[in-house]
Amino acid sequence: VYSPENMPIDVLISPEREVAAALAQAIQIPGASEVNTLADGRLTLVAGHVSEDAPLLGHKLQEVESTFGLSFHIMAIFRSSRLILPRSSDHLEVGDTFYLLCTPENVREFMALAGFPEQSENNAMIIGGGNVGVEICRQLEGDKYRIKVVEKDTNRANDIADVLEETIVLEGDGLDRSLLMQENAADFSVMAYVTDNDSVNLLGSVLAREIGARDVFTLVSDPAYVSLAQSLKLENIICPQEMTAAHILQKMRGENVRSLHAIHDDEAEVMEMAVTEQSPLVGMAVKDITLPDMCRIAAVISADDVWLYRDNPVLHTGDSVVLFAWARHVQKLKDFF
Repeated sequence: VYSPENMPIDVLISPEREVAAALAQAIQIPGASEVNTLADGRLTLVAGHVSEDAPLLGHKLQEVESTFGLSFHIMAIFRSSRLILPRSSDHLEVGDTFYLLCTPENVREFMALAGFPEQSENNAMIIGGGNVGVEICRQLEGDKYRIKVVEKDTNRANDIADVLEETIVLEGDGLDRSLLMQENAADFSVMAYVTDNDSVNLLGSVLAREIGARDVFTLVSDPAYVSLAQSLKLENIICPQEMTAAHILQKMRGENVRSLHAIHDDEAEVMEMAVTEQSPLVGMAVKDITLPDMCRIAAVISADDVWLYRDNPVLHTGDSVVLFAWARHVQKLKDFF
């Protein structure tokens, strides 16, 4: 018999906890559809899009840095399904999906420039009082959020009302327009549909967007529904199977991979990799390194410092690098690190 401390398993993955943590992180950054931490919290990776009233529109990326005094790196831009690895002379357009890498203290300021400023009052409506919904509420409670959770099942609603200390629990149907209007759903900064029914989550998210909710998050458990969600113009889609696959991929990529995040329907990967003493890149400046097509070093992390690509740091044994890589070219990177 195996005990919890002595099991022949390398990695235990709890999809519900992973999903709840990912959603709670993204909810706290206006305009973000996904938020991940890298380098033990010293860097933040944010997926977001550009709104019509974004202050950065019309500015080249290098102008955004100089004009607004921000240090950041846009790793990738997806524009009408086309991937762009931007240069400093490129710019962002309305509707672009971007992947931002920067230090945590610069995230909110950049998102404000993308058209998503901080709100004076943060409130969230969570549709679905299952394990994911309850865990999201727990993580947001005490973090200056007013939270309401809508649960259809009477017994479950009563149970979670006893568990959640600072969350208002409503018994009702998340697809009931009159209920949402009565609860002023349009005034909520975030609505998240996280029931165990993908159809409810998709329809509800469309309804929430029609009502006027600012940020709408959609849990899609079946990967086959992800493309449908995208066709409905839902921007903040969370798929547990894709998150679990990223953890498995990290192990498959080898022990040098310290973290891995699959992005944009697994079309690309963002990896944090260790620089070993056998690496041919040791002693080279980042801008002198030629990697396979559609692969790029975005940042270098040492024990004491963090450098973004534009700083052109020199790699040393023991450093870590943050890499953007087109998925089908990832295997070509194994000989570099």
